[in-house]
Amino acid sequence: MTIRPGKLAHSAWMLTVLAVFCVPAVPVRAADSCPVTPPRPALILELKDLMERYSSISSNQLFANHCRSILDALNATVSVSRADSILLQSVYDSFTDTTAQWNASRFASYTERKRPIVLSWISPVDGEVSLACLVLPDAWSPDNAYPLTVRLHGLSDEAYGTRIRFLHRYFNPRQVLDESFENGYVLLPWGRGNLWYHGVGETDIWESIRAVKSGFRIDENRQYLVGFSMGGYGSWKLGIESPDTWAAVGVFAGALWYDGGALLNRSVVYTLRDMPVYFVCGQSDGLLSVNESAYSTLLETGNPDLVFTTFPGGHEAPVEQWRAMHEWMRPLTRKGSGTDGSSRPFRPGSPVLLGNYPNPFNPETRIQYTVPGPGDVEIRIFCASGGLIRTLQQRASSAGRFEVRWDGKDRSGRPVPTGIYLCRIACGSSNGRSAASLKMCLVR
Repeated sequence: MTIRPGKLAHSAWMLTVLAVFCVPAVPVRAADSCPVTPPRPALILELKDLMERYSSISSNQLFANHCRSILDALNATVSVSRADSILLQSVYDSFTDTTAQWNASRFASYTERKRPIVLSWISPVDGEVSLACLVLPDAWSPDNAYPLTVRLHGLSDEAYGTRIRFLHRYFNPRQVLDESFENGYVLLPWGRGNLWYHGVGETDIWESIRAVKSGFRIDENRQYLVGFSMGGYGSWKLGIESPDTWAAVGVFAGALWYDGGALLNRSVVYTLRDMPVYFVCGQSDGLLSVNESAYSTLLETGNPDLVFTTFPGGHEAPVEQWRAMHEWMRPLTRKGSGTDGSSRPFRPGSPVLLGNYPNPFNPETRIQYTVPGPGDVEIRIFCASGGLIRTLQQRASSAGRFEVRWDGKDRSGRPVPTGIYLCRIACGSSNGRSAASLKMCLVR
């Protein structure tokens, strides 16, 4: 199924989208229901005392530092609104409610990946205390180096507008994390709230990464950047600005219209020509068109490591879609190959281009691919600059492994010159769309 470039949304539509940006971007699930206790006027003092006590008496240095970071965030809070006081009660209860399965005072809640570790620091930019949350790897050992996934949140004043709201997002008796599919550290920066990852909102991301690396061992070649909605814009933006940092970038329903679509210019997108990028968006999401445009522009640069997939739904971030993105990224390294040096694998449920033989080739090559399920399949050949050379196949297909031949000629039957060519396969079914790409070398 052809993926068509879209147009930037108009201003009225942008305002509509802003109203739904508060959809959670972090996989979470509801815990057992708990009654809501009315806030007490001295609650922030009680919570400070609790964190002070935990940080002083705990024999676990990581947990002590975690409590000290929460205390730093509370001390930096000058005033507390009534709404934030109610949230503070939940934070307090997450530590003191001994009936809760994932009580935040038990270190097992962190090693079992149901609660994150809080990191805090004083920003050298403006002297403000900032913070981030860090989910530990499965079967965590402080002596091992692990991959790092930086996940940028969407726009929501309710969830990220203040330090207290950010803490409540992850310390709430009625809600715990669901990070069972991750295999490394997951960094959840505050980003100073809703600044679209500009200014201190951007420097906050780099400061949070430094905070992680100051206390934990990170595999520098396996750092991944992902985000939802405003965070999808942030991952696209930071990916363009710092491509040498990341092994892959994930854009989940990115609000890429922001800044007037300045980051969709082909000369800007060209920076990501060698970066593996995974796009995912709901089929009825108002942001689908602009994400298709970004994908199409990136495809024109000759980038072979792209996936664009959709799912039935709107502006939402289902856990299974995060899992699919992560599974695709998992084997990728910053150097541009799988961990075994082979070509990049694609996630289960996507079409896979297994390779072409011979490669380099002259005058023809055989392209092998798999299709995960019945649906429409389209296979096209592009030149290195992104121009369409030929459509090899456009038909309904069953699931299975197949082969198609290319004789090195364009759609008019003329032999094409020596060069690098891109084979792209796209599949569409009732479950959504996905795509994969492969580089081929023709030598006359």
